Amino acid sequence: MDDEADESAGSEPSEDERRERTIAKLREAWKLMGELEAGNVELQSEVDDAKRRISEIKDEVASLEKRYASLKKQETAPAEVERKKAEARPPEKAASLKGRVLLALRENQRYLLVPVAVNLARALIALSLFVAHSESGAFTTTYMDWRYAGGPLGEPFSVPIPKGHWSYLFFAWDSIWYIRIAWVGYEGTRFAFFPTLPLAIRLLYSFTMDWGLAVAIVSFVFGTIWMPFYQAVAEHYMDKERALLNTFLCAFFPFVFLFTSVAYTESIFLFACAAAWYYYLRGKLPHSFAMVAIAAVTRIYGLFMLIPILLDLFAKKDWKSMLYSFVPLFALFLWCYYNFISTGDWLAFRNLQVAYWGSPTWASQFIGRFLLGQPIDWSLYHNFMLGFIAVALYLSVVSLNVDWKLGAFAVIGVISNLFMGYLWSYTRHLTFFFPMWLTVKSSNKFVVGLACLLFLLCSIVLWNQFIMRQWVA
Repeated sequence: MDDEADESAGSEPSEDERRERTIAKLREAWKLMGELEAGNVELQSEVDDAKRRISEIKDEVASLEKRYASLKKQETAPAEVERKKAEARPPEKAASLKGRVLLALRENQRYLLVPVAVNLARALIALSLFVAHSESGAFTTTYMDWRYAGGPLGEPFSVPIPKGHWSYLFFAWDSIWYIRIAWVGYEGTRFAFFPTLPLAIRLLYSFTMDWGLAVAIVSFVFGTIWMPFYQAVAEHYMDKERALLNTFLCAFFPFVFLFTSVAYTESIFLFACAAAWYYYLRGKLPHSFAMVAIAAVTRIYGLFMLIPILLDLFAKKDWKSMLYSFVPLFALFLWCYYNFISTGDWLAFRNLQVAYWGSPTWASQFIGRFLLGQPIDWSLYHNFMLGFIAVALYLSVVSLNVDWKLGAFAVIGVISNLFMGYLWSYTRHLTFFFPMWLTVKSSNKFVVGLACLLFLLCSIVLWNQFIMRQWVA
């Protein structure tokens, strides 16, 4: 044990050795510090050189910019002089108008894509239907063979358009009522139909002196002009490319495509509602409220376009601008007053509709019967309608995320339809609360193109059924 202790003690370094080792380590550390300081000096020198070069480059760029600005000014000076001379010259009205039109077309050509595509599709479908329903060179539809075509004035359902006229491609069902009103005016059950479309047809007839042509022109005009207004509104909530694709989807959707192609009020309603919000977003309040007035006397639900406008004005505390709301209210009052002086009933448009066609709403036929324990008349069509209602409700609620004020118009419009609208027309009515469409956003051109193609095939079937007196909506 003593030997092991001696060996252990002998292996420890002496005090001198430890001191020498420490000194050696300090020398190495000092040497390393010196090398680092030398490296920092060199690095700082390089940084200073880089800063100096950057400063020189900035000076050169500034000098070049001054030279470029000087040259640009020299180049544009003659053009500026010519421009001022041109402004000083009296404008040529014809040339000025042409220039403004061309400039407007260049700036807004994206708004022409959907109308051109849709109207081309309409023309092809109309031509194919005309050929398909022509026998021995004579065009015929079910409505011509019924009791409408070219009937006498005294016949309750006759229209002043001769049998075989090509315009029968663009009207059937409710269109007959509107044409009849434009022809002989309001009487009896015809008060169930609002006046905007008959007035438009009558106005066009005073120029064309052809009832069929007047119907076709009204259908074409309002079936076209709603698209640019809707697309411009969509651009407020998404980029231009998505807005364009969104407008394609909306315009080619079968029920939108059909009922903006034929003589129905949907195209005027959609135009007026979209234009009302378009003008409001641009601060043109008189235009906006005038469009609401048109919507209100086209379909009663058009008055609901006041909701998003008044909500926004209330949030801004713009009480003075709210006074414009009397414009659509006064327009609807005039229509009700005309009902009163003609029938003695301020709400003849509603009461006569219920008396003649009944009131089969979703609320009465499903919810009401269920609560009363009555059997529900169910069919495969009801399955489809129930799914359509569910989708419409979902999209209207989702539109609140796009713009809660505008979404309120869609939600209230859809729900009010379920309690007051005609059950068999929901696929038509619910489709035209346009804020729902703003929830559909896609940048995939292939997917949108394929969807539009499939929509178009469905539209052909619907249009054919429509003119052959088969109920579609």
